[in-house]
Amino acid sequence: MASEGTQLLGPTAQSYSGQLDSTRFELLQPQAKIEIGFEQLRFGVPDNEDPQMEKVIIHNMTGCMPAARMTAIMGPSGCGKTTLMDMIANVKTMPYEGSIYVNGEARRSYGVEDLEMGYAFNRAMGYVGQHDHANGFCTVHETLMFHALLRPPALSEKARDCVERWQSSGMDTGMGQDSDFLSTRTALNLPDNLPLSPQDANKVIQYAVVDLVIEMLGLLECKDQKIGNAQVRGISGGQKKRMSIGRVLVSCPSVVFLDEPTTGLSSTDSKTVMENMKRMADQLGITVVSVIHQPRNEVFTQFDRLLLMVDGKLCFQGAVDQAPSYFAALEFELDQHSNPADFYIDCVTEGTKVEVGSGANQCVSDAAPDLFTAHYGEDYDGTGREGMADQVFTEVQQMKTLSQYASILEEYSLEKTVHISSMFKFKKLFQRDFWVYIRDPFRLSGRITNGVAMGLLIGVLYTDLNVHQIQNWTLIILELPALSSMVVMPIFFIDRPFFNLERQAGLYTTLPYYLAQYATSLMFGLIGNFFLVFIAYAFSGFPWEGFIFCYLVASVLFIGMEAIVTAAAYGSKDQTQAMGLFNATIGVFLLFNGVTANTNISPPAISWLCFGSPIYYGVEVFLTYAKGCSGFSDSDQDVIDRILTGTGAGELDMSDNSMARDFFVMISIGVFARTLAYWFADTKNKGVR
Repeated sequence: MASEGTQLLGPTAQSYSGQLDSTRFELLQPQAKIEIGFEQLRFGVPDNEDPQMEKVIIHNMTGCMPAARMTAIMGPSGCGKTTLMDMIANVKTMPYEGSIYVNGEARRSYGVEDLEMGYAFNRAMGYVGQHDHANGFCTVHETLMFHALLRPPALSEKARDCVERWQSSGMDTGMGQDSDFLSTRTALNLPDNLPLSPQDANKVIQYAVVDLVIEMLGLLECKDQKIGNAQVRGISGGQKKRMSIGRVLVSCPSVVFLDEPTTGLSSTDSKTVMENMKRMADQLGITVVSVIHQPRNEVFTQFDRLLLMVDGKLCFQGAVDQAPSYFAALEFELDQHSNPADFYIDCVTEGTKVEVGSGANQCVSDAAPDLFTAHYGEDYDGTGREGMADQVFTEVQQMKTLSQYASILEEYSLEKTVHISSMFKFKKLFQRDFWVYIRDPFRLSGRITNGVAMGLLIGVLYTDLNVHQIQNWTLIILELPALSSMVVMPIFFIDRPFFNLERQAGLYTTLPYYLAQYATSLMFGLIGNFFLVFIAYAFSGFPWEGFIFCYLVASVLFIGMEAIVTAAAYGSKDQTQAMGLFNATIGVFLLFNGVTANTNISPPAISWLCFGSPIYYGVEVFLTYAKGCSGFSDSDQDVIDRILTGTGAGELDMSDNSMARDFFVMISIGVFARTLAYWFADTKNKGVR
């Protein structure tokens, strides 16, 4: 598996076995510290029972997330935790109201997004969702390295000095100052004490950062294993969750949003992951915001600030160590032996019995969510803020006017952001897609093995073919390669989740992904179709002078038909809808192909459909070529001419003077469908949040 990783994204560096306070940890430094304030955030959707009414999910919330601190968003299931975080993280796609401030500047003001601030914020943040979408045929190390290459880590001044020194005088990995990078230099096969190219110098840093993150998240034992999917066994669910966190951390963003990061993790792994997140907040200044559901005490104590919600409203917001006294003031005293996180959530969960107090004073009380939301004092009805809500409002106003942190418009400007060319992104995407094709038996067999098998089957059926059957043979030899384009349809729906995830994370735009996917699909498709046409042609007994032209027509037709399938897949929300579009387009093309249905035998009312089928033009252009091919005898050419242009039984009533038109139509259909497919890929099915 390691050898495949080497081919995919370069050599897999040996893991660093030192302590985390090594030189490697000192490589990272976010470009800026970020604090976030928000005012009057509100989000609602139409009520399911009465669409004319609105169901409010988030009620006019105001709050803040201090820089370089860990903030937990907690509450009962369905209270709007993820919705709130998505609004703050700028990943919410549905419209919502309110204002959001980043380092004192408005990213969103009264429901209107500042696009320039939004773009800068997206470059500054990393988001880890609940679903761990990833390419199952890539290893953990390959996945993290892919993210590090396309969204390079923010580096400290020390790391930048290393890169400059390596470019001028090379790496000193003997007993010198670069000994921590010995394993990385060895794995990358770089010289010692010789100047490195800028690309190699940066690659050393990226590999070192990936190894650091792998070690921090406890992924050493599985770093060279495939992530896995329904087709291939891979890493465990807990390891996959940690991998999802790791691919964000390798870029060292200024703010990290985590949606239930401990779900699926063991208690030990949860503690390790959150301790390292805490360390990155304390030592690197990363702001961490996490939706978390009833964490263990060892995890909960890592957080500095708590936002507690119920039914879309806040009932506590402040430092974690202030919560016990706040709850005790409302006669909900925390039992010293209880898990604080469980206790706070139980207090605001309707219908829950809560053990309150300790020792002889312990008793059982009913949860009181209304009491806590009322005591919080948020202004939901125009009566004015009071209590904790007023304190938080004051904090937000101070954050807006007195922020000590630099503008993200400056720190995350395009000039200060490492530019990765679209060509480089295409290259890495193509490398990944190529090796996924090799590793995926479904994709590979669907192209290559299927081509060989179908070629043999056609060859057996049409051995030493009589020229009077050439139209049937031509139809099959052209239709089957076109039908092989159907292999790609399921692939789009398998790949779509992580395509959307990686595009949203800013790794690439639609164009390099689309071109890489097209290039790999086309390459393997043409190879498979070559075997099909070559084998079938060899059995047919037809003159070899016509083989190249036959393969050319089959390839042009395949490219056009695959473009139509691609457009149907990108334009559909699921595979069922895509199959419906397939039946409405390619199904008609396959029927009105010029042989089984043509202008000679079809009723005039529907015979015009033949002229919309690319297969019709493929049959016409090949038979036009065959009737003039010198490899056929004069009598055979006369037979082919009658079949092509005649109007009798078994004859096709086609033109014998339209080769240029036929190629033009087939190519035009492919170009149009490919353009439409790209537009669908860029604009549709991005996911609604």
